[in-house]
Amino acid sequence: MKKRLLTATLGALLPITAAVNAPSLTQDALGTAEENIVSALPKVINNEIAHVNGLYLIKKAAKFADSPVAFAEKVNDIAQRLDIPSSWLMALIDSESGFNTTLKNRRGSGAVGLIQFMPSTYKRLGISDPSFDILDQLDYVEAYLQDHIDRRGKIRSFTDLKLCVLYPAAVGKNNEYVLYYDPSIAYRQNSGLDMDDNGEVTVADIEVKMQSSYPGAYDS
Repeated sequence: MKKRLLTATLGALLPITAAVNAPSLTQDALGTAEENIVSALPKVINNEIAHVNGLYLIKKAAKFADSPVAFAEKVNDIAQRLDIPSSWLMALIDSESGFNTTLKNRRGSGAVGLIQFMPSTYKRLGISDPSFDILDQLDYVEAYLQDHIDRRGKIRSFTDLKLCVLYPAAVGKNNEYVLYYDPSIAYRQNSGLDMDDNGEVTVADIEVKMQSSYPGAYDS
């Protein structure tokens, strides 16, 4: 990200410098100008993040986005179209991938991407060669969630949004609905979600876990 910001900043500043100081613009001067710009980059980046600082978890997402502003604007646009708070979308992505588009499922399922798409999901969405650019991945996230809404209706809570990805059949179910039972393989893979350690992962467990991890998503 620094290289892209440096290129853009140099492109904007060096022609002006050349016009004013053309007779004395030596290679040493160019080097000094570049060093000054590089030293200012953290301030440029922080200012860009501050511009969208109202978006939940944007500072974390900014580590993976070439332009935090472009990323934030796209998240807000998608959330508006899906009729959900943008904080829900940000918390969902963080819970699945931490905003790292190339993160692979640690259990070896083959899932990868912002919300850990399975290869079969990419195929169902008509994506044969997925891009792992973070803005392109947002398009896939929107397509997946819009498909869910078209088939099942409006997403009414952040817990249900999480379930859209984790276990779609549980969306809209009551708190006692069980997703995974011990001693199944699925339970072992998700035992960290069994918040009361009773051998079952329920909708209530998911809500407790998500409220603890993402309180900002429940304030919306």
